[in-house]
Amino acid sequence: MAQKNVIDSNKINAEVNENTEQSNKLFLMIENSINDMLTNVDILTEKINQVELNKNSVIQAIRNISDISQESSAGSQQLAASVEEQNNSIEAINENMQELKNIYVELNNIINRFNL
Repeated sequence: MAQKNVIDSNKINAEVNENTEQSNKLFLMIENSINDMLTNVDILTEKINQVELNKNSVIQAIRNISDISQESSAGSQQLAASVEEQNNSIEAINENMQELKNIYVELNNIINRFNL
């Protein structure tokens, strides 16, 4: 019976050793998976940071375009006001020229009366 206990004990030890090896292999696989996940998280974090930088660049570009558009709009409004002012000045000159023409015609009529 003692011999049977020794054989049974050896079998149990062999099973324990085999189970321990399998557990060690599984833990190694788990460790490798965790390391892979950490690497992927680092890569993902880097990509997210790059997206954030790109987003900020795009926002700044849009702001610059908006500023330029506002400046252009203000310039266009100033130009329109200047053109309106010039039109008013030209209209005033035309009115003055018409008055001068009327005065010329009137003076001419007066001169013609004296020449008769």
